[in-house]
Amino acid sequence: MKQQPTLSIIIANWNGIEDLKISLPSINSQSYTNYEVILVDNWSTDWSIEYAKKTIHNIKIIELKKNNGFAWPNNKGYEVSNWKYILTLNNDIELTSNFINNAVDYLDNSTDDVYAINTKMLLYSDKSKINTIWIWILKNWNWYNIWKWEDQWNYQEVVEIFWPCAWAAFYKKSAIKKLWYFFDETYFAYLEDLDLAIRARINWYKAFYFPEAVCYHKHGNTSKRFPLKKYYLIERNRLRNLIKYYPLKNIIFESYYSLEFVYKWIMSSKWWETKIDKQQKQILKNVFWLILIIIKSRFTVLLELPSLIKYRKSQKKIYILKNYIYEK
Repeated sequence: MKQQPTLSIIIANWNGIEDLKISLPSINSQSYTNYEVILVDNWSTDWSIEYAKKTIHNIKIIELKKNNGFAWPNNKGYEVSNWKYILTLNNDIELTSNFINNAVDYLDNSTDDVYAINTKMLLYSDKSKINTIWIWILKNWNWYNIWKWEDQWNYQEVVEIFWPCAWAAFYKKSAIKKLWYFFDETYFAYLEDLDLAIRARINWYKAFYFPEAVCYHKHGNTSKRFPLKKYYLIERNRLRNLIKYYPLKNIIFESYYSLEFVYKWIMSSKWWETKIDKQQKQILKNVFWLILIIIKSRFTVLLELPSLIKYRKSQKKIYILKNYIYEK
């Protein structure tokens, strides 16, 4: 009987012991057993490491000296990985029992130009609803996450996608080696998986959504602790990707789309029609912070502009098929 291929599960963690109490037991319950678990800990102080050692036999622990976010820890795990496939897994995700077995079986039978698959993530709080399944690129070169809380039985077919979400995605290590590096560590967190997806597409690799690998995600459980930092990182990294890869016309019109977004937020408050209530005050407060985030992120990227332009010149022309543009 042919031996099953092996897999490295990489989990970035920061004070996530309560989430690990969900994810790690679900790894132990997998029908597929030929894997290793690599926990990359961002200087936790909540006994996460002790719990992981007690729960997963022979787990590999990489202890970092500060909180390095998501990209760096996953790269550290990738560097020590011994196996054919990589699974990047958020610490707040519970796996169904055949999650790994189904995904590995699909990867074993995939062609060499497939570098990743995206899994079907349902809501942990309501396991009958979809959390996210894949991410589309919008026609204005922003993005749209397919997570409309739809019924779990929707989206049951395997389809080619542009951007796998690294919350729970499988990657072929042989393909990643040909893409120069795994995640861009300077991103800290958010959109590093888009940077990888673009590099993969430039080099003619494909990704697929695979609905038979099902898991449950406690959406926003980690990022809710630092919402302003989350939105700053998203905006900064979005601008980095824009300058590094996208056509010049999209860079020119980017400011228009950002201003349009702020304008819609302000108009949604309708503060001029009635006395400002609590909800309207919150919207205006959010707009204020959003404007500061937009300014700060642009200032940061402006300082990085010489290195971003140098990187852009070293890349092949961005190639995104029309089929991946979501007409919203």
